[in-house]
Amino acid sequence: MKNKVVSAAEAIAIIRDGDTIAFSGFVGTGTPDELIVALEKRFVETGHPRDLTLVFAAAPGDGKEKGLNRLAHASAFMGWKVICHNDGHQAHDGRPLAGT
Repeated sequence: MKNKVVSAAEAIAIIRDGDTIAFSGFVGTGTPDELIVALEKRFVETGHPRDLTLVFAAAPGDGKEKGLNRLAHASAFMGWKVICHNDGHQAHDGRPLAGT
């Protein structure tokens, strides 16, 4: 029987350029920090994955260095789109979200 438990690095390794990924958590609670750390590490070391769409409900981080804040330093190079559900039901770039 194949083991279904994998490391954070193994889980992140299956993400390809252009994928859409969703994150849980709210201001650090329930945020998958080990996966985000592995995603940051992979991008810094390889330049991939690029052109991702990140989807999250609200603030998976602490506004400083945890959660998705870990990715802020490299986001200009990643070519990522961020879509979040916020007070105005808008994407990060101000577009209305579908169905809101």
